[in-house]
Amino acid sequence: TKDIDEQRLSEIIANIRSIPPVDVSKPQPEASVGKHCEHCWQRLHCDEHLLPGAIAVKAGLPAPYAEFVGGELTAEVTIRALKWLEEAESMHAKIGAIINLVRGNADAHVTQNGPVRVGELLYGPRPTNGARSGATVATLEKEGLQRLIRPAKAGTKCKWYPAEKGG
Repeated sequence: TKDIDEQRLSEIIANIRSIPPVDVSKPQPEASVGKHCEHCWQRLHCDEHLLPGAIAVKAGLPAPYAEFVGGELTAEVTIRALKWLEEAESMHAKIGAIINLVRGNADAHVTQNGPVRVGELLYGPRPTNGARSGATVATLEKEGLQRLIRPAKAGTKCKWYPAEKGG
């Protein structure tokens, strides 16, 4: 057998101790990423380790994305990752603009014509209590500044809500 120096043995023991105990008779514990992942034999079955890549595949992101998550970090991979990130950020901004346009059109329609049903949900205007900005009512009262307290303006906001049964 090969002799292991004390420092390496200590590292191995620390790595083993960092792995949370698992009771196989109970549901799978919540995964946590840490130094123990580096040599973990469960990485290929671990939600925490695989989830970012799985989401990328499901979302149709390019295959090299997997390298950016768990692969070896080299200058070449970093350059590709940064190029991908630049494209993703540009796409995110464009998608955000489209989302705002679609939401604005949908809000205008339901405000004028009433809610629309989408599956088990309705989308339409709902009353709001209004929002305050600045100091809280409690702070103003505590400071003796009741004269500055104004009622919040109620209004409406378009949002999703459950459809009533049979409706």
